Amino acid sequence: MKKFLTAAFAGVLIMSALTGCGNDGKENNIPVETGTAVPSSEDEQAEELSSEALNDGAAVGEEETEVVIPQEDAVQVIFPASAFSNLDEKEINKQAATMGAKAVVNGSEVVYTMTREAQQKEIELIKSDLLEDCDTLSSEKSQYPFIKEITLNDDLTEMTVKVDKAEYEEQTDISFETLANRCLSYQSFSEVALDDLKATVHIVDNSNGSEFKTETYNKDGLVS
Repeated sequence: MKKFLTAAFAGVLIMSALTGCGNDGKENNIPVETGTAVPSSEDEQAEELSSEALNDGAAVGEEETEVVIPQEDAVQVIFPASAFSNLDEKEINKQAATMGAKAVVNGSEVVYTMTREAQQKEIELIKSDLLEDCDTLSSEKSQYPFIKEITLNDDLTEMTVKVDKAEYEEQTDISFETLANRCLSYQSFSEVALDDLKATVHIVDNSNGSEFKTETYNKDGLVS
Protein backbone atom coordinates (compact mmCIF):
# COMPACT_ATOMS: atom_id res chain seq x y z
CA MET A 1 0.00 0.00 0.00
CA LYS A 2 1.34 3.42 -0.93
CA LYS A 3 2.20 5.98 1.73
CA PHE A 4 0.43 9.20 0.76
CA LEU A 5 2.08 12.45 1.79
CA THR A 6 -0.51 14.70 3.49
CA ALA A 7 -4.19 15.02 2.68
CA ALA A 8 -6.10 13.85 -0.36
CA PHE A 9 -8.19 16.10 -2.62
CA ALA A 10 -11.49 15.76 -0.74
CA GLY A 11 -9.70 15.93 2.58
CA VAL A 12 -8.34 19.32 1.63
CA LEU A 13 -11.84 20.74 1.40
CA ILE A 14 -12.96 19.21 4.68
CA MET A 15 -9.92 20.10 6.74
CA SER A 16 -9.61 23.55 5.24
CA ALA A 17 -13.11 24.33 6.40
CA LEU A 18 -12.96 22.73 9.83
CA THR A 19 -9.37 23.00 11.00
CA GLY A 20 -7.41 25.36 8.79
CA CYS A 21 -5.63 22.29 7.36
CA GLY A 22 -3.68 21.70 10.53
CA ASN A 23 -0.71 19.36 10.31
CA ASP A 24 -2.07 17.00 12.96
CA GLY A 25 -4.76 15.81 10.58
CA LYS A 26 -2.89 15.83 7.31
CA GLU A 27 0.29 13.84 7.69
CA ASN A 28 -1.53 10.64 8.61
CA ASN A 29 -4.60 11.23 6.44
CA ILE A 30 -6.79 11.44 9.54
CA PRO A 31 -10.19 12.95 8.70
CA VAL A 32 -11.25 15.62 11.15
CA GLU A 33 -14.86 15.46 12.22
CA THR A 34 -16.92 17.47 14.64
CA GLY A 35 -18.22 15.54 17.63
CA THR A 36 -21.70 15.41 19.12
CA ALA A 37 -22.04 15.64 22.90
CA VAL A 38 -23.65 12.63 24.57
CA PRO A 39 -26.41 13.73 26.95
CA SER A 40 -26.48 12.39 30.50
CA SER A 41 -29.39 10.20 31.64
CA GLU A 42 -30.78 13.21 33.49
CA ASP A 43 -30.68 15.27 30.32
CA GLU A 44 -32.34 12.46 28.41
CA GLN A 45 -35.24 12.43 30.84
CA ALA A 46 -35.59 16.21 30.67
CA GLU A 47 -35.52 16.45 26.88
CA GLU A 48 -37.90 15.02 24.31
CA LEU A 49 -37.49 14.88 20.58
CA SER A 50 -40.47 16.23 18.70
CA SER A 51 -42.04 13.94 16.12
CA GLU A 52 -41.06 16.50 13.50
CA ALA A 53 -37.40 16.29 14.52
CA LEU A 54 -37.57 12.51 14.40
CA ASN A 55 -39.10 12.57 10.95
CA ASP A 56 -36.39 14.94 9.73
CA GLY A 57 -33.64 12.84 11.27
CA ALA A 58 -32.36 15.85 13.22
CA ALA A 59 -30.04 15.30 16.18
CA VAL A 60 -30.65 16.85 19.59
CA GLY A 61 -29.21 20.32 19.73
CA GLU A 62 -28.17 20.27 16.07
CA GLU A 63 -29.08 23.37 14.11
CA GLU A 64 -28.51 24.08 10.48
CA THR A 65 -27.80 27.68 9.62
CA GLU A 66 -28.79 28.71 6.12
CA VAL A 67 -25.94 30.29 4.21
CA VAL A 68 -26.96 33.61 2.67
CA ILE A 69 -24.85 34.78 -0.27
CA PRO A 70 -25.59 38.18 -1.87
CA GLN A 71 -26.18 37.58 -5.57
CA GLU A 72 -23.99 40.51 -6.58
CA ASP A 73 -21.04 39.01 -4.69
CA ALA A 74 -21.56 35.35 -5.61
CA VAL A 75 -18.94 33.25 -7.43
CA GLN A 76 -19.13 29.62 -8.45
CA VAL A 77 -16.33 27.14 -7.81
CA ILE A 78 -16.53 23.73 -9.53
CA PHE A 79 -14.99 20.50 -8.26
CA PRO A 80 -15.03 16.97 -9.68
CA ALA A 81 -17.65 14.89 -7.86
CA SER A 82 -15.03 12.16 -7.47
CA ALA A 83 -13.32 14.37 -4.89
CA PHE A 84 -16.33 13.81 -2.63
CA SER A 85 -16.75 10.08 -3.24
CA ASN A 86 -17.03 9.29 0.49
CA LEU A 87 -19.68 11.94 1.22
CA ASP A 88 -23.38 12.05 0.46
CA GLU A 89 -25.09 15.23 -0.73
CA LYS A 90 -26.14 16.26 2.78
CA GLU A 91 -22.58 15.93 4.06
CA ILE A 92 -21.23 17.83 1.07
CA ASN A 93 -23.59 20.70 1.83
CA LYS A 94 -22.66 20.62 5.51
CA GLN A 95 -18.97 20.90 4.68
CA ALA A 96 -19.61 23.70 2.19
CA ALA A 97 -21.57 25.64 4.81
CA THR A 98 -18.59 25.63 7.18
CA MET A 99 -16.71 27.78 4.69
CA GLY A 100 -19.66 30.00 3.89
CA ALA A 101 -20.68 28.23 0.69
CA LYS A 102 -23.68 26.42 -0.76
CA ALA A 103 -23.11 23.18 -2.68
CA VAL A 104 -25.06 21.60 -5.52
CA VAL A 105 -24.23 18.13 -6.83
CA ASN A 106 -24.65 18.15 -10.60
CA GLY A 107 -23.72 14.80 -12.07
CA SER A 108 -19.94 14.61 -12.29
CA GLU A 109 -19.55 18.07 -10.72
CA VAL A 110 -20.00 19.66 -7.33
CA VAL A 111 -20.65 23.40 -7.60
CA TYR A 112 -19.91 25.68 -4.65
CA THR A 113 -21.53 29.11 -4.58
CA MET A 114 -19.72 31.45 -2.22
CA THR A 115 -18.69 35.07 -1.77
CA ARG A 116 -15.53 36.37 -3.39
CA GLU A 117 -14.14 37.02 0.08
CA ALA A 118 -14.73 33.42 1.21
CA GLN A 119 -13.22 32.12 -2.03
CA GLN A 120 -10.09 34.22 -1.58
CA LYS A 121 -9.76 33.07 2.00
CA GLU A 122 -9.74 29.40 0.93
CA ILE A 123 -7.25 30.09 -1.87
CA GLU A 124 -4.83 31.77 0.51
CA LEU A 125 -5.31 29.11 3.19
CA ILE A 126 -4.68 26.14 0.92
CA LYS A 127 -1.57 27.73 -0.58
CA SER A 128 -0.02 28.89 2.68
CA ASP A 129 -0.61 25.53 4.36
CA LEU A 130 0.74 23.60 1.38
CA LEU A 131 3.91 25.72 1.30
CA GLU A 132 4.35 25.20 5.03
CA ASP A 133 3.91 21.45 4.68
CA CYS A 134 6.41 21.31 1.82
CA ASP A 135 8.95 23.01 4.06
CA THR A 136 8.19 20.52 6.84
CA LEU A 137 8.49 17.50 4.55
CA SER A 138 11.93 18.63 3.38
CA SER A 139 13.23 19.66 6.80
CA GLU A 140 15.86 17.78 8.79
CA LYS A 141 13.14 16.53 11.15
CA SER A 142 11.00 15.11 8.35
CA GLN A 143 9.96 11.46 8.46
CA TYR A 144 10.98 11.39 4.77
CA PRO A 145 14.73 12.18 4.91
CA PHE A 146 15.21 11.44 1.21
CA ILE A 147 13.23 14.60 0.36
CA LYS A 148 15.65 17.52 0.22
CA GLU A 149 13.50 20.34 -1.17
CA ILE A 150 10.00 20.92 -2.54
CA THR A 151 9.20 24.03 -4.56
CA LEU A 152 6.04 25.15 -6.36
CA ASN A 153 5.29 27.66 -9.06
CA ASP A 154 2.92 30.52 -8.32
CA ASP A 155 -0.29 28.98 -9.70
CA LEU A 156 0.46 25.53 -8.24
CA THR A 157 0.56 23.70 -11.54
CA GLU A 158 4.19 22.61 -11.23
CA MET A 159 5.94 21.00 -8.27
CA THR A 160 9.65 20.18 -8.14
CA VAL A 161 10.77 17.62 -5.57
CA LYS A 162 14.52 17.28 -5.05
CA VAL A 163 15.42 13.93 -3.55
CA ASP A 164 18.32 11.68 -2.71
CA LYS A 165 17.79 9.44 -5.72
CA ALA A 166 19.20 6.25 -4.23
CA GLU A 167 17.12 6.59 -1.07
CA TYR A 168 14.00 7.58 -3.02
CA GLU A 169 14.23 4.53 -5.27
CA GLU A 170 14.25 2.33 -2.18
CA GLN A 171 10.85 3.81 -1.21
CA THR A 172 8.65 1.74 -3.49
CA ASP A 173 5.46 2.69 -1.64
CA ILE A 174 5.74 6.51 -1.66
CA SER A 175 3.32 8.65 -3.67
CA PHE A 176 3.21 12.42 -4.26
CA GLU A 177 -0.38 12.20 -5.52
CA THR A 178 -1.94 13.82 -2.49
CA LEU A 179 0.38 16.82 -2.66
CA ALA A 180 -0.63 17.16 -6.31
CA ASN A 181 -4.30 16.88 -5.33
CA ARG A 182 -3.93 19.85 -3.01
CA CYS A 183 -2.61 21.80 -5.99
CA LEU A 184 -5.71 20.73 -7.93
CA SER A 185 -7.94 21.89 -5.09
CA TYR A 186 -6.21 25.28 -5.14
CA GLN A 187 -6.79 25.50 -8.89
CA SER A 188 -10.48 24.60 -8.47
CA PHE A 189 -10.97 27.38 -5.93
CA SER A 190 -9.17 29.67 -8.41
CA GLU A 191 -11.90 28.84 -10.97
CA VAL A 192 -9.80 26.74 -13.31
CA ALA A 193 -12.09 24.64 -15.53
CA LEU A 194 -12.31 20.95 -14.59
CA ASP A 195 -10.81 19.80 -17.89
CA ASP A 196 -7.90 22.20 -17.40
CA LEU A 197 -6.94 21.01 -13.92
CA LYS A 198 -3.36 19.78 -14.06
CA ALA A 199 -0.51 19.34 -11.60
CA THR A 200 2.90 18.06 -12.69
CA VAL A 201 5.40 16.69 -10.19
CA HIS A 202 9.03 16.83 -11.29
CA ILE A 203 11.22 14.46 -9.27
CA VAL A 204 14.83 15.60 -9.44
CA ASP A 205 18.14 14.09 -8.35
CA ASN A 206 19.43 16.51 -5.72
CA SER A 207 23.07 15.64 -6.47
CA ASN A 208 23.09 16.83 -10.10
CA GLY A 209 19.74 18.56 -10.74
CA SER A 210 18.59 16.08 -13.38
CA GLU A 211 14.91 15.14 -13.58
CA PHE A 212 14.51 11.36 -13.60
CA LYS A 213 10.76 10.99 -13.08
CA THR A 214 7.65 13.03 -13.91
CA GLU A 215 4.13 12.51 -12.65
CA THR A 216 1.13 14.38 -14.10
CA TYR A 217 -2.26 14.49 -12.38
CA ASN A 218 -5.65 15.81 -13.43
CA LYS A 219 -9.20 15.50 -12.09
CA ASP A 220 -9.11 11.74 -12.83
CA GLY A 221 -5.85 11.10 -10.97
CA LEU A 222 -2.45 10.05 -12.31
CA VAL A 223 -2.37 10.30 -16.11
CA SER A 224 1.33 9.93 -16.88
